[in-house]
Formats: sequence, C-alpha cells, structure tokens
Amino acid sequence: MHNKLYELDFEATEELSKLVRESHNKIRGAISANSQKVADLYTGRDTNAFWRKFMQNLPSGGVAISDVPDPTKVGSWSPPQTTANFFLSRLLQIVTALVPGTPTFEVKARTPGAVHTAEKQNEISEWATDHGDLKGAMKRAAFLGMTSPHFGVKFIPHKEAKHPVDRAEFVAVEPANCGWEVFNRRFTWHSYSTDYGKLPESWRAKLPEYEGLPEWHPCEIVEVYHPGFLYGGTESEFPMSVWVQVIDDKKKHKNRKTLNLGRYIGTEDLPAVPLVIRNLLDPAPGEDIPPSEVVSWIPLMDMIVQTLDQIDKEIRTINNINLYDKQAIRQEVVRQIVETPPGERIFVGVDVDDTTRGVNFTMRPVEQNSVLNEYLAALRTYISIFDDITGVGPMDRGMPTQPEKSATEAAAITQNSSRRNKARLEVISEAWGEVARVHHAWQRELYGSKIEIPTGTGLTHRIAVPDPKVARFAFRVDPVDLEHISRRGELESTLTFLSQTTQTIANFRGSIPRVVREALRIAGKAMGIVDVDLFLEQPILEQGPVDRYIKFMQTGKKIVVLPTDDHEVYIAYYQAMIENGAEAGDLPNKHIMMLGEALQGHQMHVQRKEMQQQQMVAQGSGMAQPGQGATADNSAAPAIAAGQVPLLGGR
Repeated sequence: MHNKLYELDFEATEELSKLVRESHNKIRGAISANSQKVADLYTGRDTNAFWRKFMQNLPSGGVAISDVPDPTKVGSWSPPQTTANFFLSRLLQIVTALVPGTPTFEVKARTPGAVHTAEKQNEISEWATDHGDLKGAMKRAAFLGMTSPHFGVKFIPHKEAKHPVDRAEFVAVEPANCGWEVFNRRFTWHSYSTDYGKLPESWRAKLPEYEGLPEWHPCEIVEVYHPGFLYGGTESEFPMSVWVQVIDDKKKHKNRKTLNLGRYIGTEDLPAVPLVIRNLLDPAPGEDIPPSEVVSWIPLMDMIVQTLDQIDKEIRTINNINLYDKQAIRQEVVRQIVETPPGERIFVGVDVDDTTRGVNFTMRPVEQNSVLNEYLAALRTYISIFDDITGVGPMDRGMPTQPEKSATEAAAITQNSSRRNKARLEVISEAWGEVARVHHAWQRELYGSKIEIPTGTGLTHRIAVPDPKVARFAFRVDPVDLEHISRRGELESTLTFLSQTTQTIANFRGSIPRVVREALRIAGKAMGIVDVDLFLEQPILEQGPVDRYIKFMQTGKKIVVLPTDDHEVYIAYYQAMIENGAEAGDLPNKHIMMLGEALQGHQMHVQRKEMQQQQMVAQGSGMAQPGQGATADNSAAPAIAAGQVPLLGGR
C-alpha cells in the first residue's frame, strides 16, 4: 500500500485533521452510549441481577459510598446469567446465518466475451480469499454489525510478501477505530496500532528524532482516505493521508476522549479506497449515526428476566398444601410421615368400614389465588415479540411448531422468519462486494500482469491477471454462499440449460427453427449465461434449408450439402420450394437450378446410404456380392504362388 509520498498544503492539512477529530468525537459518543450495556450482556455481567442481590444483602446500617463495589470490574464477575445465554444464543445464530461455510468472491461476467476472463479472476479470488482470512473477517464483521452502530471491512495489500497468495488480507475493523465525516462523508478514517519496525522506510524518514528506537516500540497510525476532500493535493482519485504517533510509555494506557493524530507524514495515491464502512440499521431522520441493532433487544430481555424472577419467586413462596381426613388419620401419624426419612416404609391404619362421612365433601381442594398462569402467558408473549425483533423464530432454534400446521403454512413461516436475515445479508453482501472490487483495483500492482503458480509436476501454471479498468465493466461480484445456496443455484441453472439445449437439438435433429433458438437465447440470458449469443450462433452444420437458401441469395454461392444433414428434411423442403415457386412463377430459373442441384445432392446421399444398408444386410445373410467372397480354384492357385498369371478356364 506504500507508494510515493507527497505533502498537502498546510491549511488543507490543518483543516483535514480538525475534521477527523470532530468525526471521532461525534462517533465515539454514539458508540460508548450502548457499548457498556452490550458488553455486560455478552460477558455475563448481569447488572440488574447484581444490584438486586446487593440490595437484598445490604446491612441494616447501610454502607458508605466508597464501599459500594463496581459491578463491571473483573473482581465482581459472576457466572453467566440468563441474559447472557439468551443474548448469545440469538446472536450466534444470526452470525452463523450471515457467514458462509467457505466464503469467496464469485465473479460473474456481465459483458459478452468476458466468461474466460471471469474464470481466471475466480481462480485468483479463491486462493487470495483462502489465504487472506476472509472467513474470520466476515464472521467478525457480522458480529460487529449486530452489536455496533457500524462496522468496517478493509483490504490490506502486502506488496512485500514473497508468494502471490500472501499478498492479500481481509480484516474487520472495530467501530471505535474507523469512521466517516458525519453528514458530508468526504472522507473515511482508520486508526490502528503497530510496531515501529513495521513502519515503511518512507514513513520512518519523516520521524528522524526517533531513529534508533526499538523495532518493537508501539505506534499509533491514523489513515485518512479523502477522495472527496482533494484540496491542497495533486487532485488524485484516491488520496490517503497518514498521521503517526509514537506512544509514550507513561501515557500509552491513558484512555483519551479525543483522537490524537500525531505527526502528519504525507499523502499517497491509492488505486482504490481500501476501507468500506456499512451499518445494518439506517440512521434516524436528521441524524447520520444509526443505533446498534441489539439495543432494541435489551428492554425485552430485561422484561423476560424480570418475569422469570417473578415465576421463580411464585414457585418458591407458594405453600404446598395436602388435605387429609383428620378423623381417619391421626396427628401422630401425620407427624411420623413428615419426620420419616425418605425411603422408609410407613404403615397408616384407616377405618374402611366408616361410611358416614362424604369423602368428596371432606377432601374438597382449597382455593388459591395464584398468578403463575398470568406470568407464564406474559413470558410467552415477550418471547414471541423477541422472536419478531431478532428474526430468529422457533423453527430456526430447532423447536417444533404446532403439529396441526400444514407443510405449506410451515414453509411460509420459515420464509417469513428469515426475511430479517435477508435484509442483513443485503448489507453484508454489498459491503464485501465493494471490498472485492477494491481487490480488483489493486491486483495488477500486487501480482503483475501474470501469475505463475507451481504445480505438482514441476511446471508452472500461468494466470493472466485481468486489467482493473476492464474488471469494472466486465465483472459483477457476488460474495458467494452468503445464503449457502448461490453456487448450488448456479450449477442447477447451468445443468437445466444444458438439458434443455440437448433435448431441443435432439428434437429438431440439427435444424433448430429461429423461434426456438431465440427462446433458448432468452432462457440462457435469464440464467446468467452472458455469452449465450456466441454459443447459439447458427453454424453451417446447424443451418436449415431456409438459412442455406438465404445464404445463397446473399452470396450467390452454391447451396451447401453435407453428409451429416437430415437429407429427408432437406429433400421435402426443396421440393416444396421448387413446386410452389414454379406454380407461382415468381422463382427465378437460377434459383430453381440451384435448388435442383442441392436436391440432387441430397438424393445422392440418400441413395448411397440405402446401398450401404443393403450391403450390410447382405453380409449378415451370407449372400455373395460382386467383387466379394471370390476364391482361387485348384489350378490357378499354383500359378499365383509362382508369381505367374493364371490362364483363363483353368488351362
């Protein structure tokens, strides 16, 4: 990524650094507003449960404010509570649905003639994404998109890597380390930490006072990509300005509220902006920073936890009442039952002959006013609302639905429950599609015009790297398998088109009518086969009688007759054309002659074919044919053996 440096004007540098600090301050407030609550839920620090437990165990005399523990400190951690498990189960299911099993960038041609180039691009993309940790970056980006107002994905080129497969890296950027200019969006920025020894030589040359600094000393880098803020520079398409700060050991753990840019190093010209920032939720009207999606989960999660606490309290506090006939069972026997350890055998005597008392009247249950059913109904309602918000329904969690639902209704429920994930997939797919286009813009600088890959036989496989300008128009990037079905659907479409074409060719025996050929072309276009026009061009082997007659009228050459033609079709068609033209009188003599020659040619092929069939039948029946099966008699055999010409008649 490190090209030749140049410097912006002083006024432009100061204004750009001022705007970057303002952007960091505005975005930092939106991020920190909910980050602590999300972190508490994720790590199992259930603050509500902590304070309830703390208030229950509060001494009668109270405690000093200095003695109140902080529930967010490591020393006050407790095992994961209900909220943590509830939160994680939904979040991880969503992340799994957004991340493919084997992700790569599937490139599809969108201009005629680009299919072969797209195959080369797919080959490059596959090993670039395999070695560039695309799966880990996608998983982290999906998690950040759910738990943060925005997320960033970045393509990092490594020109200095020895092997081409190691020159591309994909990372997900934390929202606190990336941002944009609020409202104007003329630039984006990315801050990260690295070692002093990893800085490029051109950057370290701008820091002469730190010469001799240990290579492991930490530094903070701020990269600002400002294609919309070109003032003071060379008016390049994608400039990147760099600020570097060498961290002081005394201040490196200080939590700064304002971004400290450090020293301005210079500006580079890039082929494309490597950082892409997206958000799963749209911001409110008049705002430019959206909320994180999981924030809407927190109120319902608190209500669910409170309801569970009330249910637990109701179960634990309700009395377990057992009615008995006090005249039939004595108090001493009841006391013996209560005090006897579990597992012991007890004998209770009952007078079975006494029928004066009504058992139903005596054993009527005691009416109790319990709100347990209301709590359970409220819990079911809260969980149903939570399913609607998260987009994870019972079927997604592997829970059975009502057994009376039909297959059609169950399929509709499954489809509706995944619509929320499809909305998230659109954002994720668009972000990674943009990163793939960034990789296309960088690939000539990283790999050159050709890549040589060693094979197992000792030879090298050479891949032509597509030109970035051509790739913009020729390729459409689809982050394949985001829904785990895209590559399978592409294969099914190709196989379906193959079966349709082969069946059509078999039905029409090589002479496909134009309307059928046009229908095949439209179907191929709809299935994504861009070069179907080239494949469906009618060659001479597939041209029918009408096409060859038109070719004769255009060029004046003879009508072609091929041995592989379906001669019966051509004979019937040419005879009809000659007869109809002769009757109407509008067919020129030259055309009649040419059609007659073509007709005779097809008839000759038919006769020759019939003779070959007769010979094959005769050979199968054992009949002698002229020139076949002749053998020399006894008188002629010695002459032939001596090299002489045998006499006729055997003399």
